[in-house]
Amino acid sequence: MGLGKILSFRESWGVLLCRFFIEPIWWFFAGWMPIYLNSKFGLSIEEIGNTMWISYLMAAAGSILGGIFTEQAINRSSVNAGRKVSIVIGSALIILAFIGIIMFVKETNFMLFIYLAGVALFGFQFAIGNIQTLSSDLLKGPSVGTLAGLAGTVAAVSPMIMNWFIGQITSGGSYVPAFIAITISVGLGVLAIFFFIKKVRLVDNTI
Repeated sequence: MGLGKILSFRESWGVLLCRFFIEPIWWFFAGWMPIYLNSKFGLSIEEIGNTMWISYLMAAAGSILGGIFTEQAINRSSVNAGRKVSIVIGSALIILAFIGIIMFVKETNFMLFIYLAGVALFGFQFAIGNIQTLSSDLLKGPSVGTLAGLAGTVAAVSPMIMNWFIGQITSGGSYVPAFIAITISVGLGVLAIFFFIKKVRLVDNTI
């Protein structure tokens, strides 16, 4: 199946837009978290290294538990329900974590940020495996690789845009606008799934 045919399915756009909006979460923490910890809390590189691992350990747990949860959800209901419920749960954790960061993190409690960042990364990993797998739920054969590859390209470009954008909106020294923007972006990613993918299933039995 050609690229044009793949893009003619609205479900393909659900995958691409979701990756576009959600993928920058991981790279926000990878790129901006050390800078944030230094600028807001005055942490040294050594202190950052001694604490950041906690957030990424929580991310690893999210990846494992997300897979286990989704498998059980699919077995009990359907692929459609299992995938969407897992994506919603993971995204909700990201949003709640950023709301917590905005409301409760102060200059004196940097460990709270570390834990909330861990919740966000846990949620990201909980959801992203399901988002990445949607290509094989919707298509079959070589078309799976085409859509997955295109989604991977989108997922590589969107963090570049995000890095530029974050730099612009945090130039005044406050990261709150960045946290708000990411929260909105996650919501848009979930909406893309539900708007464009009415049901997770093979989109064309003839392919």
